[in-house]
Amino acid sequence: MKDLRRWKKRLSLKLLRNQIILWFVGVIVLLLSILAGFTVLALKPYLYDTHLEQINRTVSLLNSQLSSQRQTMQTYSINILSDATVQKFLKGELSETDDIANTLRLLMMRYTEFDPDIHLLYLVDGEGNMYGNNVTQSAQAYVHSTLKDLEESSGSAIWSTNYPGGHVVMYRVIHDTTYDLNQDIGALYMVINRQSFDENCKRVLLDQHLHYRVESADGKLILGDDLPTGTETKKYLISHASANGWNLSVWIAENDVYAPANAILSVLVYCLVGVLLMGVCLTVFISGRLTQPLRELRHAMARAGQGNLDANVGVHREDEIARLARAYNEMLADTKRYIQQHEENQRRQKELELKTLQYQINPHFLYNTLDSIHMMARRSGNGEISQMVLSLSALFRLSLAGGRDIVTLEDELKYITYYLQIQHIRFQEEFRWQIDVPDELLPCRVMKFLLQPLVENSLTHGLRGGNEDGCIRVSARREQDQLVICVKDNGIGMTEQQLNDLRIRIERTGEDDLKNPFAGGVGVRNVHQRLLLFYGKGLDIQSDWEEGTTITITIPFLATQQQKEEVQ
Repeated sequence: MKDLRRWKKRLSLKLLRNQIILWFVGVIVLLLSILAGFTVLALKPYLYDTHLEQINRTVSLLNSQLSSQRQTMQTYSINILSDATVQKFLKGELSETDDIANTLRLLMMRYTEFDPDIHLLYLVDGEGNMYGNNVTQSAQAYVHSTLKDLEESSGSAIWSTNYPGGHVVMYRVIHDTTYDLNQDIGALYMVINRQSFDENCKRVLLDQHLHYRVESADGKLILGDDLPTGTETKKYLISHASANGWNLSVWIAENDVYAPANAILSVLVYCLVGVLLMGVCLTVFISGRLTQPLRELRHAMARAGQGNLDANVGVHREDEIARLARAYNEMLADTKRYIQQHEENQRRQKELELKTLQYQINPHFLYNTLDSIHMMARRSGNGEISQMVLSLSALFRLSLAGGRDIVTLEDELKYITYYLQIQHIRFQEEFRWQIDVPDELLPCRVMKFLLQPLVENSLTHGLRGGNEDGCIRVSARREQDQLVICVKDNGIGMTEQQLNDLRIRIERTGEDDLKNPFAGGVGVRNVHQRLLLFYGKGLDIQSDWEEGTTITITIPFLATQQQKEEVQ
């Protein structure tokens, strides 16, 4: 069962190698099928028509050739039976009867030597006596068996192939050519070499696959082979012709007609088998060169999936698969570096948490200490110190916020209010601030420390050393599903070049630039980066020289605890 499953897996069409082999075999079979179809649909009808036309021409030519040869022999027979010596002998007018047999034999030999196709000549007188150059008993028996046919022939020539030895015989009645043409005085038998007819026929039949048959009017075979009969005639192309009492038939087997097409089909089959064998071997070789690196890559990826990040793939090629392997090796190296970097970040985070715990001050102790300073300042009558300590205590309480990262907009506004109060007491500078936020927006959820760095940037870089009647205005409004918060000052503003430099600086994410998240432009960059990470959209900064600066924050409008948890 295990071997069966392994073979099923090897023969699966999901494998690239098997798909390549299948496509290759399909293309080859399609091309050879087209050629085979052309052979069957176009070449076979052409061969049929060509051979049929050839047979018809052959029949016509062969019929003419046989008629000519028969006519020649009949002319010889007329010359012989019209010979004066023959006429006198048959009418009994020769007086030298002692040498008559020798005379006739010499006469017959003269005609046979004149035409080598004439094998023997016999004269038969009215009493049935035979004269010739080679009278045998079998010849006498044949002549006596045909005398009745002579009586019914009306003087026309009769052709036969029943003569002993397989020769063709033409025999006819000899009439009295001197006094009475209706008077039968004897008969002439001309034995013709059958080979001469066959040779003449073969000279006409150029195709060795052609067969012929010459028969008499009564169906007796004279020359050639037996004609196919019955259902066998469907397997042959046959053509017929008749002349002077002879029926001629020429035929060829359909297998011989379609032999070229069948040969082409056989060659195509052999080509198909050979090309398929060679193609499959070549395809297996090529697909192996293609799929072997892919299998190595798959095994390496499996090892990497098990945690072995050193499972690189050896690259010894320069093709697309090599590029894929290099990309995999680079990805593995990047993953390894990322994991190492992540582990390093985890280690640093733990160290930071440890340091945070080490330097953490007990909030209750801090609050109690600030409250004590506040009471001492009130007893001593120092209102500014009392107010500063009170604002600082509230600032610390809001900054801790129970460890939360998301606070209400109201808490964030309180935070910047306490911050501005401390700055106002600390530096004794004349500046104003204005918070213009509708009450229905105060429960909105925003990130902690969202506005303080922006207010600090306006105070430090916008108003200080600038307009004596400086003002920082914080406003908020709702636009559909968005909360829009603006921090605007009427300070010195920025030139176009300074504004572009600031926009470039806030896009930086280097660790050295974020060490102090509340230091001027660095604090603005910190807010911008946090907005990008949290909401996907950062700060919009607009400024004109000596006109002031406006920083706009656009975030989703969230006013419920459920929406806050979804954001987190």
